[in-house]
Amino acid sequence: MPDSTGRLLRYNPVTRRVSVLLSGLSGGGGPAVSSDGTFVLVPELGGSRISKYWLVGPKANTVELLLNNVGSPNKIKRAERFGEFWVALSVGFRPPTPLTTPQGVRFNSNGVVLQTVSFATQFFNKSISIVQEQNGDLYVGSRLTNFIGVYSN
Repeated sequence: MPDSTGRLLRYNPVTRRVSVLLSGLSGGGGPAVSSDGTFVLVPELGGSRISKYWLVGPKANTVELLLNNVGSPNKIKRAERFGEFWVALSVGFRPPTPLTTPQGVRFNSNGVVLQTVSFATQFFNKSISIVQEQNGDLYVGSRLTNFIGVYSN
C-alpha cells in the first residue's frame, strides 16, 4: 500500500507562514501552476492520479480529480500551448508488473489527453522524471540514467 502522508503546501513570504492546502497525498511528484495562476495540478506517484486544486475564483480552496489510473505520474510541466501540460508517466512502475513503460502525456486543463509519446526504446524499463517542451522539442529525464533524451515532437 502506498504511503499517504504527502502534502501540498503554500508559503506566504509576507507572513512567512506555511499552510497545508492538501494532505493525504500518495507519493507526491512535481506540481504545476496554471499560466493564469488559477489552479495547481498535483500528481500522486503512488496514487496513479492527478488532482486540480483551485487557488482563486468560485472554486477556490477545492480539489477535483483530473486524471485517474494514469500510471505513476511524476513531474508536471506547462506545455508551449496555453492551457496544456506534459506529465512524465511510468506505466507498470510497481510490482507485479515486471516492465515499466515510460511515457510523456500531453493533456489540457480539463483532463483531456491530447497526446501520448512512448520513450520505451530509449528508456527501456526505467521510470522517467520529467518531460519538458521547449521550441517544439521534448526533453526527457530520468534519475536512473546519465543522459537526457531530446525528441522532436
